[in-house]
Amino acid sequence: MYESDWLLREADDGSFLAGHRDIAGVYFAHGNSNLDVDGLVTNAAATAYVLTRTGKLNLDAYSGGAYWTHYGPTGWYVDAAFQGTSYQGEATTQSARLPTTGNGFVTSVEAGYPVPLPLGPGFVLEPQIQVIDDVQRG
Repeated sequence: MYESDWLLREADDGSFLAGHRDIAGVYFAHGNSNLDVDGLVTNAAATAYVLTRTGKLNLDAYSGGAYWTHYGPTGWYVDAAFQGTSYQGEATTQSARLPTTGNGFVTSVEAGYPVPLPLGPGFVLEPQIQVIDDVQRG
């Protein structure tokens, strides 16, 4: 048997840690691409090549993901995101139909810290570091 207790407590400013804040969310997306493919085909009658429509490509992508950003009291932040995508499509020619499927996953973690510049209010240099892992399988 597994049991777990969770306690979340707010600080006086409404955050879980005084002076910190968090933003999180989920998203979903759909993308579609329809392409016409042109190619050179031998024209035996003219003993030359002719540029003509040789096929089509249709690709759909369905994505879902989640993100979270944590801001510290001095302006530093840590940002994390994950997205999964399912690809489905079909390439066709006059004589063939080629269905294709695949999956993709991307994970990102980023951190940064604002450094005020002595050029006036709002001038900030914000060094950041980011690590991304992107995997595509088809």
